[in-house]
Amino acid sequence: MKIPNNFLDDEKVLLFNRLIGRADAFGMILRLLGHCDSKKTYVFGQFNKDKMAVLCRFDGDSSALLEAFVKCEICSIEGDKLLVHFDKKPSKEKLPFDSLNFKNAWEDFKIFRVQKKKPLTERSCNLIFKDMLTWGEQKSIESLKNSIRNGWQGVFEPKFTRKTYKEEVKSLHEKREEQKFIDTMDSLSKVNQQHATFHLNQLLKKLTAEKTVSTKAVYDT
Repeated sequence: MKIPNNFLDDEKVLLFNRLIGRADAFGMILRLLGHCDSKKTYVFGQFNKDKMAVLCRFDGDSSALLEAFVKCEICSIEGDKLLVHFDKKPSKEKLPFDSLNFKNAWEDFKIFRVQKKKPLTERSCNLIFKDMLTWGEQKSIESLKNSIRNGWQGVFEPKFTRKTYKEEVKSLHEKREEQKFIDTMDSLSKVNQQHATFHLNQLLKKLTAEKTVSTKAVYDT
């Protein structure tokens, strides 16, 4: 991250000095930015404010230090992640979905891209969001997870999400059960038909035999 020539006179630095109330406050900012450069990332997941205070060599209240960074727009907090952006204001992304699950998946993907040294641009975000609106939320979340899992820089529509896969399996199972029921009923129908035919033949034989006996009795008399 490039430090501007007028760093000491920057509004963020001056405000931070005022909030912290220490002459060496600017050094804390430089240590934080130096740490970001060494890690080659400006997004930290599950950050610890106490460790940040140690890193900045701040022996006061770590919550106050974090609050000062956020108020000066040097840092911002999104969920359990810390974003450092001294040289620009945090982007106000218009996410396609508002659920916490999507926000977490999106932040994980942004961190992944930064770690790959390919941070997302505003244009690329807008293009991805446009596709996601056609995919729906569940597929979009699955696409982000797939990209991270497989090390892909891009985001692609998955053939199935876990939810739709379960629905497909359930639907297939229901269709099979329905077909089993139909086959069973057909079998019972055939069996019943065979039984009915058998009993009808038996009845006809009985009637024929009785008629033969009756006729013979008439002739005998």
